[in-house]
Amino acid sequence: MEKKRIDKIEPKHIQALMANLAEPGIKKTPKTKDPKKIVSAPKECLAPSSIKKHYELLSCIFAKAVRWELLPNNPCSRVEPPKLIRSQKELYDQKTLLSFLQKIETEDIKCRLWVLLAFTGGLRREEIFGLEWKHVNFEKCPLRIAQASVYTVATGTILKDTKNKSSNCVISVPASVIKLLKLHKSEQAKTRLKLGDKWQESGRVFTQWNGIPAHPHSFNTWIRKFCTENKFPNISPHMFRHMSATYLITSGTDIRTVSGKLGHSRTSVTLDIYSHLVGNAEQETANTMEAFLSTATEKKLDPNKNKAVNIADSSNSNRKTAQKK
Repeated sequence: MEKKRIDKIEPKHIQALMANLAEPGIKKTPKTKDPKKIVSAPKECLAPSSIKKHYELLSCIFAKAVRWELLPNNPCSRVEPPKLIRSQKELYDQKTLLSFLQKIETEDIKCRLWVLLAFTGGLRREEIFGLEWKHVNFEKCPLRIAQASVYTVATGTILKDTKNKSSNCVISVPASVIKLLKLHKSEQAKTRLKLGDKWQESGRVFTQWNGIPAHPHSFNTWIRKFCTENKFPNISPHMFRHMSATYLITSGTDIRTVSGKLGHSRTSVTLDIYSHLVGNAEQETANTMEAFLSTATEKKLDPNKNKAVNIADSSNSNRKTAQKK
């Protein structure tokens, strides 16, 4: 697009940019030396969420310029924000999930922990690999989520802050998961003693064979192989986080608690993502109230029935007494 000074940008230019961002081929693909892959690679589009983030960033920049009196108004304010349509996640049903959890019992302990932390704690993959032993409270079962481990080609595996301030929190996990973490720590200590000087201490819960931080993508690599070998539908590590929220909401946990568990910045974010589940749960409240009213009606009728029986019994008793006399 043609370059323009900030004070020359109008709403029509913002609209043209948003349209351009939605075109196929705008997304950069990883570089490869194989010419066949370059030719066959499909032209990808930016995700609707990415386009909306571009809009929000521009709007923020223009708003700051208006506040500094560099511009008379914000051109983004006169442009309709890109619509964000969230697709319903393809998750395992309860039967498949239970079968999956049973099947991983024979897997390596660290792989089992990846799944259990993602499902029972609602943790993101980067949060799981950012865990250090100092973040685990073995007595009270909470975990401190204080950082995330990410990988980029430019930097390698590094630590960064959590996704937002709300993600930096303490969450509780089942005692059985804490027990498994204890066992994992014990095995890690044995490996450290065995390797001696070859061990590179990082303090991380999940490491490579020599103690350096494990690659976050190793979760994806393992789960892809596991699903293929055991004939489970392909699933990503992040889907266990969605299944965690799904289970909690459909079980009746209030949305504020679920939001805190997931580390969302606002409850509205949770409502937006899981609105279809909240709607189903809300429908269940009508069924619950119907059951309560039915019970109340039955209890109201029972005393009358009992009273009628008592009166009849009393009349029969009086009749028998009179006959005896």
